[in-house]
Amino acid sequence: MDAQEDRGADWKDTQGQLPGAAARAVRRRRRFVARGPSWLTHPLTLLLAIVIVVGSLWAAGAAVVRWRERVETERLLQIEQEAARESQLRAKQLQREAAQREEERQAKLEQQEALKAQAIAERQRTEEAARRAEAAEADRKEQAWARFYRRPAYCETAATMDCVNGYIRARRNFEQKWNKGEF
Repeated sequence: MDAQEDRGADWKDTQGQLPGAAARAVRRRRRFVARGPSWLTHPLTLLLAIVIVVGSLWAAGAAVVRWRERVETERLLQIEQEAARESQLRAKQLQREAAQREEERQAKLEQQEALKAQAIAERQRTEEAARRAEAAEADRKEQAWARFYRRPAYCETAATMDCVNGYIRARRNFEQKWNKGEF
């Protein structure tokens, strides 16, 4: 079979051999081949179509990128807000803990001050009691001395060496007895 037969009956020279509709189709095809490419197959039309398709794809891609950026920005904003909220909560918690520690420190200081004041008051009471006891002891000793020593009658009018020596001897004797607890 030759090449013309492979193409089919439409490519044969059909000078009136084909019935009506087939002949018209063959004539249309011949006009298309004879005229050259139509506006649909023109290179500028194809280039324009390619540019439009590429531009549309680029615009769609850019819209997707902008949408993703907006979504990511919103997500980052939410993360930042949550972090700021958590930071504020931590700061408030730290402030509460610091205030509580300060209150505890103040209470401890006040307690220490109260203990110091109580110790000072107790020491003062003890010292006062000791002074009173010393004073009472001194009064008791003086009363005991007054009962123990009676100045001789001749020493009442004259202050002689005998009177002074007698006083000193009586005082030493009294002190010895006092220290022994005889009074």
